Amino acid sequence: MNLLKIFIPSWRFFDRVGDRANLYFSLHPKRKSDPDWVQVLNPPKRNAFNIFLNPEGNLYLAKQALVERLVREISEDKENVMTAEFIEHQVSFQLVKNLVLAKISEEKILAHSFRFMIEVTPEQGKPYQALVSEEYGCN
Repeated sequence: MNLLKIFIPSWRFFDRVGDRANLYFSLHPKRKSDPDWVQVLNPPKRNAFNIFLNPEGNLYLAKQALVERLVREISEDKENVMTAEFIEHQVSFQLVKNLVLAKISEEKILAHSFRFMIEVTPEQGKPYQALVSEEYGCN
């Protein structure tokens, strides 16, 4: 009987849902009609064809993985070696910053500058801000 267990898959890796990282941006100067924080990554709509071909879903997952990697790099810094200046030079930080710039450009938003925030929603507990960036120009 124990020999047959190796042929039956274990689905335990679906038991626990991990922390969720959400990426937001804020524009400056801010107009009264603009919300404070706008979500950058929104999952694409699904349909039955996505089982076979899903480029939008794959791109979304790749972008989400970049955000989660930056959060993981920040949270693994046990000795507080990563200062704000050091984090800004990390590749993952620059890629996430470029995601925000691409979103601003895609939406054709006119602003002088922006900043972004990563909010982490744990499986249990309250959401917290893992990172709030400095202000950057939109050029």
